[in-house]
Amino acid sequence: MTSITVNLTLEQVLEFVQNLPLEYKQAVKQKL
Repeated sequence: MTSITVNLTLEQVLEFVQNLPLEYKQAVKQKL
């Protein structure tokens, strides 16, 4: 059970981290 929940959270974190760079790049472009 715990391993499954950990895997799910890891996937969610990976998706969140992958989405961050896009938002960060867009924000930087707007500032530039």
